[in-house]
Amino acid sequence: MGHVTVLSHEAIEALGMKSADIVVDATLGGGGHAKSIAEALGKKGMLIGMDLDQEAVERARIALKGFSKPKIHLLTENFRNL
Repeated sequence: MGHVTVLSHEAIEALGMKSADIVVDATLGGGGHAKSIAEALGKKGMLIGMDLDQEAVERARIALKGFSKPKIHLLTENFRNL
């Protein structure tokens, strides 16, 4: 069984994002929350996603494939380097 995203709606609601915000997902995991964030952002928004696990970054890249908005940057990096 693959990764199951939990509390995505609640997390997105709690962030109170505006369409032009810059949002960092510092633990990409399966990319579920990143996908929800990308769906909530507008064309002027930006999602920066990072995970130390290269496979997690690739899973997120697949989950986010086809998004033309917002701008998306995915990095193989430890969140402590923010």
